[in-house]
Amino acid sequence: MFQSLQKSHEKTRDNLQKASRIGVYEKARAFRPLILKVTRFYKQLKNEHAYTRYLQITYKQSKEMLVDIDAELAIKASGCCAKYQYQVDYLKKFKKNLKKIIKLCQDSSIQYYTMLPDNMPIDVRTYCVEFISQAI
Repeated sequence: MFQSLQKSHEKTRDNLQKASRIGVYEKARAFRPLILKVTRFYKQLKNEHAYTRYLQITYKQSKEMLVDIDAELAIKASGCCAKYQYQVDYLKKFKKNLKKIIKLCQDSSIQYYTMLPDNMPIDVRTYCVEFISQAI
């Protein structure tokens, strides 16, 4: 599984380097296979300490990409050209995938928070919450 994820990551990097014009649609085409694989293996990845930082970066980039996709959809959906319809549909699918990975990360963060004991001092709890929020 981890080798498969690494190969997908390398392929995504190569696809981004080969693209002559890097727009939101091209980024989505390059990143979607990787996002789908991360979503598929999320349960195993969140339990591996070595992939904690990888999931942090995936979460942050997903949030950034979601903003870009919303802006691109507003532009392309307003234009009535049929040639952009395929791109609009693809971006909507990718947006759904990004929302899923974001939701998984947020649910994990909430799950970790609920594991904290109730009688913990507030300053220690605050430190733990900061640590959990940085982890995912």
